[in-house]
Amino acid sequence: MGADIALDYQHKIVQEYVRTPDSNLEFSQWTQLFENEMLLAALIDRVTFRSFVLNMNCSSSYRIDSTVNHD
Repeated sequence: MGADIALDYQHKIVQEYVRTPDSNLEFSQWTQLFENEMLLAALIDRVTFRSFVLNMNCSSSYRIDSTVNHD
């Protein structure tokens, strides 16, 4: 019973207080930010577990294209 309470508490903390890191760098370039590669690998593993990684680095932008072509 004590373990159930502890796990429920941990789940509540994770759901309410976890912050998502974001960066314009690809995961392979995060070594520029973190010196310890093993710790970085663990962080990336934890961040990407059961998550969706959205690659927002696209070559074209609707807003830029419409602005340029609007002239």
